[in-house]
This record gives sequence, C-alpha cells and structure tokens, in this order.
Amino acid sequence: MNPTTENKLHFWLPFWGIVCINLLLKGIFVTYNELSYDEPFSFFHAGLAPADIVKELIKGNNPPLYELFMHYWMQLFGSSLFSLRFPSLLFAAFVPAFWFAGVYMAWRKPVAYTLAILLTFNNQQLMFAHEMRGYALAFFLAGAALFCFFRIRNLYAKVLFTAACLALSLYTHYLSAFLAGTVWLFILLFGGDKRRGLWQTTLLTLLFVLPLAWVFYARVSDPGNTLWGDAPKISHLWGNINIAFNYRFWPLLGVFLLSMADPKVRGRWKQVPYHSADIRQVGMLLAWFGFCYLLLFGLSFKWPMFMGRYLSFTFIGFFFCSAFIFTYFYDAYTKTRGWLILMVLIVISGFNWRQGNDYHPSQTAEQLRHFKQQYGETALVLVYPEWYHLTLGYYISDELRKSNVYTLRPQLLERGILPAQSPEEIEPKIAAERPPHILYIDAGEEFVFGNHAMYDMLKRAGYRESAAPMHPDRQVTLYIFRNPLP
Repeated sequence: MNPTTENKLHFWLPFWGIVCINLLLKGIFVTYNELSYDEPFSFFHAGLAPADIVKELIKGNNPPLYELFMHYWMQLFGSSLFSLRFPSLLFAAFVPAFWFAGVYMAWRKPVAYTLAILLTFNNQQLMFAHEMRGYALAFFLAGAALFCFFRIRNLYAKVLFTAACLALSLYTHYLSAFLAGTVWLFILLFGGDKRRGLWQTTLLTLLFVLPLAWVFYARVSDPGNTLWGDAPKISHLWGNINIAFNYRFWPLLGVFLLSMADPKVRGRWKQVPYHSADIRQVGMLLAWFGFCYLLLFGLSFKWPMFMGRYLSFTFIGFFFCSAFIFTYFYDAYTKTRGWLILMVLIVISGFNWRQGNDYHPSQTAEQLRHFKQQYGETALVLVYPEWYHLTLGYYISDELRKSNVYTLRPQLLERGILPAQSPEEIEPKIAAERPPHILYIDAGEEFVFGNHAMYDMLKRAGYRESAAPMHPDRQVTLYIFRNPLP
C-alpha cells in the first residue's frame, strides 16, 4: 500500500466509521417518542406552499430553510414518523464526523477522536436526531463548512462551498451565528498554512446573509416578539454546563481533581509550556465560548432563551477545549491514559439512548375519538393552549395530516374541535351554545400558560366534571364536563 492510499484510509475509515456508529446509536430509537412538542409546528408549516412557508416563518423565531427542505421531502417520502425524522438522523450522524475531520486535518488527531466521542454520546445531539426540527440541519451545515474549508483544494470552490454552508446554517437557525463564529475562529487559530481563503469566505458569507440580517433586525425590534423559555437564574450558569455533559460534569470535575494525586499527571502539568501556541489558541476558543454563553445569559433577561437547545449552539467550542484537555494532559504517557478513558466513560454513562417517552398524543387523540363517538356531534372538544391542535392534528386522522397550518384549524372546527387562545375568547360561545358535554384537553401542564383559568371558566359557566381527570402523558390532562341544566 502506497503512503497516499494509507493516509486516505487513516482519514476516511474513521470518518465513515463515525457516521455509521452515529446512525446506529441514534437510529435505534428514532421513532420511540411520538411526534410532539415543536415538531408538529414544523410538520404543518412544511405542508404550506413554499412562498407561504417563507411568508409565515420570517415572522417567527426560526428562518424557513428547514421547513422548505421538508416540504419537498414529504412530497417524495410521505409523512410517516420515520420518514419525518430520518433527515435529522442523517444530519446528526455527520456532525461528529465533520468536526472530527476538521480537527484531524488542521490540528491534533487524538483531540479529533476525543471530540468525536463527546459529540457522538451527547444527549443534545441525540435529541436533535430524534426530532423533526431544524437543529440537526444547522449543526450539519456548520460542520460541513469546516469540512469543506480544509478538504477542498481549489481556492474558489473552497470559498464558495464554505460560505454557502455557513450562510445556509444561518438560514436554518439564527443562533447558528455562534456556530459560524466557532468555525471561523477555529480556522483562524488552527488553520496554519491552510487559512488561505478565510477572509474571502468571511466576506462572501456576510454577503449571502444580508437579507437574513434585515429580517432578524425586524424580528428582534418587534415589541410583540416572544420566545420560549423563562428568565434565567444564576444557578443556570453551571446547571446548563452539567446538562451539556449529560449530567456528568461534576463527576468529571471530581475525577479531574482526583487525577492530580497521580505523580505522572502532576508531572505532565508541570511540563506544560503555558505560553505555547496550543495553550493560547485553546484559551481564546474557551474565551469565545464564555463570551457567547454569558451573552445569551444576559440577553435572556429580555428575550428568554437561556435553555439547553439554544445553548447547544455555543457548546461546540467548549467540547473542543475539553477534548484538548483530556488528550493533551492525559495522553502523554501510557500510564496516564487510564484517566482519559475513565473521563470518556463517565460522559458515555450519561448517554440517554431513548430520550425518555413522556409524550403520548396518540393516546389523547384516541380519547378524543372515543369521546365524540360516545356523546355525538353536539359535544365540544376544547383544546388549550391553542398550539396543541397541531399535535392532535397529526394523530386524529390521516386526512388531517394532509392539511397545513392554514387549513387545519377550519377542519378541526368542522369536527367540533375548538382550539382556544384564551378563556375570554370562548366564554361567549360556551354561554350561547351550551354544549351538553365538553372534553377539555389541557396541554399546559409543563408550561406557564394560565391553563387553570380555562378550567375555572367552565366551572363558572355551570359545568360539572362527569369523570375523573385522565393523564395520557406528563403534558396533558383530560377533563370531561357535562352541562347539568336541561
């Protein structure tokens, strides 16, 4: 085997091995959880015409690229749960491989392998693989940009493809700006003689995202702008770091401190030239992570967004720094590699293979169908908060799956299913029509939506519970009310 072929095998074998391992680990339970949470939002928006997708989502919290992609994907492959989540699974499988490739080609091979393990066994990346949302695509595109920059030899092609991937990542999610910043800083710090083309890439990326910048400005300056999440607490600063490391950060820190009792580890630390380029570069990347992390923390007091899935856009840099520390200080001697293996195993031990199974909207839909069969067309189904009708729409019938965010609500109203935005909105309707039976689907259990106000309104209207409340999952409570008046 000639050296060129051998070098290619040393790169491509682990690259595709990482992809296959991720497909296996993240694909086993990809349909274990039902379509829920924010996924129906993407599903029914993807059912719109492309022009309407753009029109709707430029007013929302995420740009429209993912829903545009899924619009055409659903036309080709249908709307089964596996079909809807397979793109995210595929995108997420390449994320560790792309970052492995970037670090492998630009810097240290042991760091590349350790980083690939951290990203493979990361619960947030697993969550992105298991949902019909744009997060996996955003990370995929940012990783692809790093891969293209170091892998493509032709300068013009390298600049074009890298800038296109970075821009498309931003067109998938606004917070991909943090990913793009991490990619750019990594190239600047570790690219060495391969940095050629970075400034052209930067300028072309900025040119590509100019339209999006205007949309983003209009979005954040809108006084009616709302985001999911609560205002952060000081404890969230270290609590979310613990979450990012699969709830194993404190055991990792404990093992790290315990390792200092090993004379060889202490000796390695004493030998480290802290003024070296490696230490300075990793320190700058760590400082970038700290800046992004604290920036989101501060902004979240005005726009609540300091939560796991948003913070994941900042953590790539921190994972890289952690991989560097693990390998640089523990891989120098054969006898100290046990500490490295132990720390990696601690992270893997927190890997949540199935991401829980807490949401069962199909059971709620089944109870809804049973209620309508039992009490007839005069019975009313009341859904609150209003957005939960998207989740129900996917599971009530195959016919409703063919609708979109414009047509779903009218079709539900025809079936006697009323999504309600507030108690004040429907109180006159209840008073005027006096339906004999009401199934109230309270989907606000996990959130602060004032959902008890709807329950209190039905009580004030004279309705009485005719059955014990049902809890099909942790999010939903079902109440059956009857009108005691003839």
